[in-house]
Parts: sequence; C-alpha cells; structure tokens
Amino acid sequence: MFSCVALEWGKANGDIAEDITAYGKSLGQIGHRMFTDGKDLVVIDEWPDADTFNKFFAGAAKMGEFLSGAGVVGDQR
Repeated sequence: MFSCVALEWGKANGDIAEDITAYGKSLGQIGHRMFTDGKDLVVIDEWPDADTFNKFFAGAAKMGEFLSGAGVVGDQR
C-alpha cells in the first residue's frame, strides 16, 4: 500500500502521470485502478502478461521520478 501523499503528488504533477499512462497503454496495459480509504492507497494494474509489465516498468522513463516524488519506498512490484 502507498500513502495518499502519492495521490496528491500525482494530481499536482499530472503531466508525469499522463506520460506514464500513455506509455503503458502503448504497450497494451488493460487496466489501472486505484483504491483508497483516505489513509492508504492500493494500485492494481492489469497487463496481458508479466513480460509486458516488466517491459513497462523498466522502460517508463519518468517512473522513478513519479515514485520518488509520491513518497513511495520499497519494492513497487
């Protein structure tokens, strides 16, 4: 789970989130859902297969900036 700081940072830096989303869709991402209870955030992505997800995660140039800015720590996979 991620802190809701991630939601706030994502909203304030929408261009980065949009770039990451567009890249994911270009690779065939099926779905991206976020759920929160106001304290924690759970993100669920749906991909055709694990290889496609790994390609996305490795190639999303702004992913590190997004995760760092959103305060996400630890393994994000």
